[in-house]
Amino acid sequence: MINSQEIINLIPMASEWVEAQETMILANGVPLTEKQRSIASKIGIKNTDKIRLLQVKSIPEPENFILNEASKAIGFISCNTLGITYRYGIYIRHDYWENESLIIHELTHTLQYERLGGIIDFLNQYIKECIYYGYNNSPLEKEAVQMATIIF
Repeated sequence: MINSQEIINLIPMASEWVEAQETMILANGVPLTEKQRSIASKIGIKNTDKIRLLQVKSIPEPENFILNEASKAIGFISCNTLGITYRYGIYIRHDYWENESLIIHELTHTLQYERLGGIIDFLNQYIKECIYYGYNNSPLEKEAVQMATIIF
């Protein structure tokens, strides 16, 4: 089992992986609809035109064994993950593609990436929160859950 400090030490590697995922989504995803762009602006996202959504059968997991184990340890990606945000690139599982609440939740994470200053800064805070508070109780995750209920 991987410990908390080992997970924190993986943040630079995780940041590289997230950046690669974002690049792939931006190249292959679709822009937000007008309604989604309006919601993104309403919640405070500055660069709504950069955002792309990519429909997938399942959320890709890191190929690197240690990174994958760390991801599972903090609840970052599992077989139950419905969507995940990599700054301006968002994966949405195909059976939740039309789920507005999920999209708002994921857009909130884009807002957090912008607010915190980018990928490494977001991951540094998000991963530490998941370690110390647990995934469901991390303040960034709770903000995304709350935003989806307010807007939706």
